[in-house]
Amino acid sequence: MIKKYLNSGDPDIQYALAEFRLVGWMDKDGVFKEPMQELMCLDLLEIIETIARQNHSGFSYGYLIALLIPLLYAMPITLLQGTDDEWENKDPSVFSHNERCWDVKRGDSYRFDGQPYDDNTKSPVVFPYDPYLSVLKKEVEERSRLQEESREARKREE
Repeated sequence: MIKKYLNSGDPDIQYALAEFRLVGWMDKDGVFKEPMQELMCLDLLEIIETIARQNHSGFSYGYLIALLIPLLYAMPITLLQGTDDEWENKDPSVFSHNERCWDVKRGDSYRFDGQPYDDNTKSPVVFPYDPYLSVLKKEVEERSRLQEESREARKREE
């Protein structure tokens, strides 16, 4: 399945393939150690190929990515405002999910005195609010943790 991409002239495809090799998922001949990882990488290559066919400039490519990533997380692409039209139930005293971001809730008298809160961060929300930032924060923390673990492992090997 991956073989069709091995001779691609697209630099983004070649970059992804090089990363797959570097992390040890794929050998130099395009053979994967794990079938599930191969399927995941194939999905990634198909997405990269689709975006490459669209011929984005540097600006439009950045704009596309800035919109695509939150949407892939089912997050809003603009700030939540907390207005009545964003809530599943319009009565602020009744428990309700924000229709644009299901993790943002209000009306739960047991949490934050019924004030709106983000279930991801377990903290109250002040509008306008960007719930995607909590997702990014978690990702950064996880990558930092993995980086530190890698550094510690390298020190132990020395």
